[in-house]
Amino acid sequence: SGKDEFPNIKAGETVLIELPIKPFVKDDREYFLKVEAITKNETLAVPADHIVAMEQFQYYKPQKNHDVNVMDFDISLKVDTDNDNLLLSSPGFSVAFSKSTGQMTSLKYNNEEIIIKGFTPNFWRALTDNDVANGTLKRCGIWKNIENDMQLTNFSLSPTESKVACITAHFSLLKQSSSLEMIYAVYPDGIINVSMSFTPGDMPLPEIPRFGMYLIVRDDISNFSWFGRGPHENYKDRKSSAAIGLYNSTVSEQYHPYIRPQETGNKTDVRWASFTNNNDEGIFIKGQKPLNISAWHFTQEDIDYVPFDIERKHGGSIEERELIWINIDNEQMGVGGDNTWGAQVHPEYTITPNPMSYSFTISPK
Repeated sequence: SGKDEFPNIKAGETVLIELPIKPFVKDDREYFLKVEAITKNETLAVPADHIVAMEQFQYYKPQKNHDVNVMDFDISLKVDTDNDNLLLSSPGFSVAFSKSTGQMTSLKYNNEEIIIKGFTPNFWRALTDNDVANGTLKRCGIWKNIENDMQLTNFSLSPTESKVACITAHFSLLKQSSSLEMIYAVYPDGIINVSMSFTPGDMPLPEIPRFGMYLIVRDDISNFSWFGRGPHENYKDRKSSAAIGLYNSTVSEQYHPYIRPQETGNKTDVRWASFTNNNDEGIFIKGQKPLNISAWHFTQEDIDYVPFDIERKHGGSIEERELIWINIDNEQMGVGGDNTWGAQVHPEYTITPNPMSYSFTISPK
């Protein structure tokens, strides 16, 4: 990092500026170059050291992510099963699934329970003011309760390696004439690779507000760190002001009390995120590609839209619960806002219901 004097540039002219960037080792890390133009002197309107302009450039990107090498493990997974439960375990780690629902029902690291509710597909978001005005509920309401529409059609366990177990849950979405598949690759050190694939049928379908899943965990792992865009909330059509960086915050600080409760706190282009307690113990989430991640001390239903003639809710009245709701999304549609009385999100910032999939890993921190 460093500072340099800005050259004298007359209106309409262009000047090439050379930056004294030193060589660096090209390893498995990403490098970004951020350039800021800052005022030198105070004026009546603008203070000194005010950022007038900022841009960030990806300077170096590694060729590929490193895969987990099963040969590195000197322990194996133990498999136990009964009428409805499938339990995979190794010393200090266990994960359980329901064979009747396909849902993850338990996840323990260091023999301590992490989850309240396992990974659950989520194609909805708490409606923003713009969403309400442009008729998102009427147009896209078919996606609102996707977890209630899912019907498990197949659940299987198959060892893909001697020390890796693969759990596959296939769901039918009859209401949407579509299907979902969730795959969990479980490693004996506690790493779980979670994948979700969506396949639409022949039925015409509207845009999807979000394509992702949520996880509910215990409320003490509330220190939130992430490598992505921040520190403020950002969305796919509202992110140029949020530089990619390493940020540290808390789950409580992710909520903005808009006058009416609504979608809040999203972070785009997240490479990884962690949720830890004060002893730096918790979970680590890393996307195969950059994710959208957000977290709240309440449920999505708590902040979702309710017509004022049914219930009058104010953003400041939302109370924290003893839980953390974590959204781990492939993407979420933009927030729009050309006007606030009906303009829809621009097409390039929506999510068309084509075949799509994404994956990430969760591991102990």
